[in-house]
Amino acid sequence: MVRATALVLLFISVVAAAIGDGGHQRVEKRADDASDLATRAEFITFSKHLAQVRAAKYEHYSSTPVRNKDAFVKIQQHILRMYGGVTKPDKVLSYMETDDYVDCLPFMQQPTIHLLNLTDEDVKPTANVSFPDFPKSDGPQPVEMLWQVNMSDPYGNNMKCKEGTVPLMRLTLEYMTKFGDLEGLFRKPALPEPSVKKGTATGRKRGESADCTHIREIGRDFAGFGDRYIGASTAINIWKPAATFSLSQLWLVFEASSPSADQSVESGWAVVHPDANPRTFIYFMSRSEPRVGCWNTMCEGFVVTGSALHVGRAFSRVSSFSTTDQWEVGHVWILGGGRWVLFRRTGGVFSEIGFYPTSLFGSTGMASGANRVDFGGEVCDWLTPGTYGQMGSGRKSEAGFGFAAYQRDTGARTFSLVGLEEDSATGRHHAPLNAHPNALLFHCVQESGNVDTRGRGRICRNAVLRFQDCRMLYAREMENTLAKLAPLLEGIFRKVMQGGHLSRFNWSRFFLTKANKSLKSFKEQWNKFNKDALARAFYAGSRPPIVDLYKAVASGTISQDHLLHTLDEIPFANLDVTLGAIPWNLVFLAANPEHQCYILDEVREWKQSPKGEDFNNYFTDSTTYLSACISKSSRLRPLAAFSVPQAILTDRVINGYLFPAGTNFIVDA
Repeated sequence: MVRATALVLLFISVVAAAIGDGGHQRVEKRADDASDLATRAEFITFSKHLAQVRAAKYEHYSSTPVRNKDAFVKIQQHILRMYGGVTKPDKVLSYMETDDYVDCLPFMQQPTIHLLNLTDEDVKPTANVSFPDFPKSDGPQPVEMLWQVNMSDPYGNNMKCKEGTVPLMRLTLEYMTKFGDLEGLFRKPALPEPSVKKGTATGRKRGESADCTHIREIGRDFAGFGDRYIGASTAINIWKPAATFSLSQLWLVFEASSPSADQSVESGWAVVHPDANPRTFIYFMSRSEPRVGCWNTMCEGFVVTGSALHVGRAFSRVSSFSTTDQWEVGHVWILGGGRWVLFRRTGGVFSEIGFYPTSLFGSTGMASGANRVDFGGEVCDWLTPGTYGQMGSGRKSEAGFGFAAYQRDTGARTFSLVGLEEDSATGRHHAPLNAHPNALLFHCVQESGNVDTRGRGRICRNAVLRFQDCRMLYAREMENTLAKLAPLLEGIFRKVMQGGHLSRFNWSRFFLTKANKSLKSFKEQWNKFNKDALARAFYAGSRPPIVDLYKAVASGTISQDHLLHTLDEIPFANLDVTLGAIPWNLVFLAANPEHQCYILDEVREWKQSPKGEDFNNYFTDSTTYLSACISKSSRLRPLAAFSVPQAILTDRVINGYLFPAGTNFIVDA
């Protein structure tokens, strides 16, 4: 018993750091351009782009998915309207990143400020923001961001906007006509219309609404009565799924009595056909005329304040199926001062990207906070009926860390509506930027795969939400899992002791016996348990022994089977030791028949009237005669850990020494 306790403590020390909370973040870093942009005949300046848009004719785009001439003209006018506030187009500096044109527009001339008539006071710098207290990681430091280094595109243009200007992805006819019309571009999901003619197998005209049945996997929480969410955060694992439309994101939602009145601010990454690259995105939904929502900076709504990263940017680093090649991006939304502000988190550094003015949402709803927060993903396919494509990594959560997509550092902040400041000019209520919220809610989310679920959940701090089918990894209480595994292994051990159930012959594992099924189940669960421990160590940014052990597996120093066999001897008593302890009980009882009689009489009494109405309690009761015999046997023949001699079956060479077959040795000494 002493050894068993010591071994359990030893095992816990191996994975202890993997069980605690913590966070470690690897962030996306831009690589060199994936395509050879230098082969382009000409770099299109911003002023030339505007001239080309003005001169464009429907006939030039009639072969695209654009619905008709009227739809084309509306898209054309929308682009010109968005850039109507730029007074000196020829002075705008631009650059290319991957296949995207990025324009550095003067801050006060960007579309949202111009079209919403925002003043200097409306867009003054965000200040006094209180961020969630994320744990500090002991792991690798975040890689250097694009804007921290002096980089140029293939045309020699500096890829950092100058002070006083902000980066916006260029709005082009080539991209926007893919969506049929403006309504198709603005709605979520954005549904590019396939170029099909009337009478084709789809039976749908070009430009008509596409059928797209959503699959959504989410963790959800609702604010308490009288409370609103004024902030939320997450770190989203980045993948490149094979899908027509797939995303992973954070939603902050004001859920109204009617779904048609819902409002939201959202962010994450998305893959939208025909572009196969995952891209950053933001989205807002106001349900106010003339449109219900908008992606990125394709219409007025989002004010860009950061000069580092443009919204809609493609990731040049995505995760692969490996525990060491995982990439993620951290997003934090904060409500205050009449704006929903979006920050990108890199380690402990928060970089402001921009904000949505709360005036977009009127005087209620999201203007004063969200009443629901969601973390998860969506997927749909409007090109192939009956299919959905991949969500996240395309693997189920059972695949474990490095294979299943995840979100972590998820959290939400509440603020009571009582005592909110009132804007004297508009009468709208908003939470001040320097307000101290009533509570930071970082708990665990209940599972929910149903988009219409109304039950309350709880949000997790530094835990990753577990869902089914592309759901995210969940940080279980690993001690509880270990406790559940113990009876399974004990059942296998019982079959071994009974004899005839398991054989040590290699080919015997193919027999479909109950014992083999139990053994297979234990091995699978034990493998997953240790992989979870490794993943938790990664999240915690720590380096417990489990990390080095798996590095040894990766380098080929030890096989995974040998590692798992060694580890299961730590928390669970192994055969080598246990077999040496049990026989002495039988030897002593055989030598003392009178004591056998005492035990038989005791067994009969327990069978007639067992304690707790369960005869199995007899074997765990410390007051029985059987328990006293076991204690006496242990005193007479003490069990010395790792002292059971065995013989080597074949010649072995260890550190240059030859140990011939038949040599006695001590296991694990």
